[in-house]
Amino acid sequence: MGSSKPLYEIYVKGAPKEGLVNADGELGDCPFSQRTMMTFEEKSIPYKRMYVDEYHMGDIPWLKDVTEGACKIPFMKELETGKWYHDSDFMVAYLEDKFPKRKIGKPDTDPQVGKELFPTAFIEYLTTDGAGEKAKKDRLLAEFQKLEDYLAKHKADYFGGSDVCSTDLALSPRVKHILVGGKAVKGFELPASFKEVHACLMVAAAAKPLYEIYIKGAPEEDLVCERGELGDCPFSQRTMMTLEEKNIPYQRMYVDEYKMGEIPWLKDVTEGACQIPFMKELETGKWYHDSDFLVTYLEDKFPERKIGKPDTDPQVGKELFPTAFIEYLTTDGAGEKAKEERLLAEFQKLEDFLAEHKADYFGGSDVCSTDLALSPRVKHILVGGKAVKGFELPSSFKEVHAWLDRIQTRSSWKKCMPDEKWLESGWVKKREMEMSS
Repeated sequence: MGSSKPLYEIYVKGAPKEGLVNADGELGDCPFSQRTMMTFEEKSIPYKRMYVDEYHMGDIPWLKDVTEGACKIPFMKELETGKWYHDSDFMVAYLEDKFPKRKIGKPDTDPQVGKELFPTAFIEYLTTDGAGEKAKKDRLLAEFQKLEDYLAKHKADYFGGSDVCSTDLALSPRVKHILVGGKAVKGFELPASFKEVHACLMVAAAAKPLYEIYIKGAPEEDLVCERGELGDCPFSQRTMMTLEEKNIPYQRMYVDEYKMGEIPWLKDVTEGACQIPFMKELETGKWYHDSDFLVTYLEDKFPERKIGKPDTDPQVGKELFPTAFIEYLTTDGAGEKAKEERLLAEFQKLEDFLAEHKADYFGGSDVCSTDLALSPRVKHILVGGKAVKGFELPSSFKEVHAWLDRIQTRSSWKKCMPDEKWLESGWVKKREMEMSS
């Protein structure tokens, strides 16, 4: 959810662990809450969930004041100012203005479809039995037909085109509620003839991969496999984090790095480089390699979520990894102290940049390509350096520590970082190989 320090508390329907409102609990069935949280997630805005017992909201004494009498969920509190906001339409429009870097759009300007689908047409169908039921079902299907016609006409994955917009985030939980709730109550199923609607919902739930990305890991079978355990390559992690931050669907392919020489086709697809990561564009069959090139290519190909490029984003940390770290890791005896001092001097450049710019990230209020390149490398230095040399970055590097803490709470980080055991064993092995060569 973006940062270790949430900017908002969002109050959503759920089952609080204790009391009527609690930060611990289970998420409930409110499509308006889900729509608002999806907006937070798509925009990578750090927030904290507060679960509300909807059926006892009348017992919450302060609820009427903070929602201007509406007493409906979701609502949210801006932690810095203490201001409260409510109504999901208003909140997603507010977030679009407040956080414009990742553009989602607004309810009043994005495609105006599905307005009568939920709750109006669905509730009328759900609550009508007997002679009038068929007419209500026909009306519900007529509203679905409007969605089908729009998607077919525009030939797009989403109502927003190639990426989601506010209409997608509003409609998708509502449609899911209709399909699940309608089936549970009335045995309703949306006919297979609504191909575009079904496809759009499937894309939103689990998009078809556009790329295969080949990364260091422990394949379950053979030398390359889509099943396996993630390995300790910061360049692989950087590229995957870029895909995750940009919400680009991809398939991981785990590669046994130590036996890459036995992969007969590797040299051809990497133009002789034979290094990970590399990736295949599934639609065209084209191959790409080199993490600097990959992240630049992805920025040009998918500009909706801007991350930036290595040659234009802040130029810091270039000598930190692998140069300064490897020199320190492979030097013992009289020269070791000088190499450690050089490594710390490179860390000081990061510290000074963050302190000077007073920002959460090198990209400012959100991550840029520098953050995604540096964060896995810094993690490797801290874990590998400690495992091999007992190295610890002094606590005086407050900005660097705080920056890494923020990065480590992002969903992209959590999905793309291996278990620390891989970093520890990997750097022990790397040192052995360097020292014996």
